[in-house]
Amino acid sequence: MLECGRKGPDMLERARSVVRWTWLPWVLIGVGIVLRVAHYAANRSLWLDESALALNIVNRSWEQLWLPLDYNQGAPIGFLLIEKLAVQLFGNNEYALRLFPLLSGLAALVLFYAIAKRSVRASTVLIGLGLVVVSSQLIYYSAEVKQYSSDAAIGLLLIGMALYAEKKPASIWRGILFGLNGAVGMWFSYSAVFGL
Repeated sequence: MLECGRKGPDMLERARSVVRWTWLPWVLIGVGIVLRVAHYAANRSLWLDESALALNIVNRSWEQLWLPLDYNQGAPIGFLLIEKLAVQLFGNNEYALRLFPLLSGLAALVLFYAIAKRSVRASTVLIGLGLVVVSSQLIYYSAEVKQYSSDAAIGLLLIGMALYAEKKPASIWRGILFGLNGAVGMWFSYSAVFGL
């Protein structure tokens, strides 16, 4: 009888722990979203490097984006094409130019959480996620007309794919799919080659 009494509080504490660990990461992700959207909404002026890349995106045709860029700029072609599409859909303004970096920064939060959850203990997930949420560089790059935010998201996506592939039996189709995802990733991120 005493043994049953001991199990009851332990089970209740475990249930509380599960609830705590389940919602807390999503609260942190919510904080990360608010920080990134607030920085994006501040709509600061473009600085020199952003302006130089933005001039290439705005002033060039779709075909001309495939050529070497002016003003000593460089960016993956997939990033440039999405930026051009955003400008055409939403107008020539900072919000349109920074939309894809913002979406990439938000995706990086969720991708980091998914990878960490599969890789480390719950308490460690919270520490890592907390650091990603408040990282000033990741917040800043989520509202900059450069590909650095998509670099982070693509890198995390490739790591997540590798972890997924590691748990599954090898097959030619999984290999082809992984190769295609890696090839597409390099269209959006120069640093994807390191993840591959």
